[in-house]
Amino acid sequence: MPERPPEQRVGVMSKEDNPNTAVASREVQLVLFKMSGSEFGVEIHQVREINRVGEITKVPKAPDFLEGVMNLRGRIVPVVDLKKRFKLPAVEKTSQSRVIITEVGDQFIGLWVDKVTEVLKVAPSAVAPPPEMILTIAGEYLSGLVEVKDRLVILLNLPRILRLDEIKALADAEMAASEEKRSAD
Repeated sequence: MPERPPEQRVGVMSKEDNPNTAVASREVQLVLFKMSGSEFGVEIHQVREINRVGEITKVPKAPDFLEGVMNLRGRIVPVVDLKKRFKLPAVEKTSQSRVIITEVGDQFIGLWVDKVTEVLKVAPSAVAPPPEMILTIAGEYLSGLVEVKDRLVILLNLPRILRLDEIKALADAEMAASEEKRSAD
């Protein structure tokens, strides 16, 4: 069998020589999901895993957007209903509902969404800043907008959505739930 020319041999080019690698390393990878009919996204490096909505335990005196806490392989994780956080219309839990486990700082936080739609790679140039009017209303929660085919995806800024004081409140709720579980055992 004749040997392939060098440019067709597997493993001949180093990563630095491969133009596709350079382009791929500049791409932004997003997890897209739907809530109340709108499509949102977060950068994949903020997502730990995606789970079906399991049992969620309500936490007394929690903010209204804190749906409760869930046990994730022995770790208690607060679950936030982003629809309530953004004052979007409620949608009933379905077989497509998911909890996206995110990491904000050193805190795991579950985001209850209606449906995860896809993982998508886009060039950084495809991410547009939100229009001025939106910035004045909810700009602190957004990191940009991306046009995907014929639809618009709103990119969320998770650290701003879950501000430090709210993360502390969630952490306090997580600790209280852990103590409650220990005392019940």
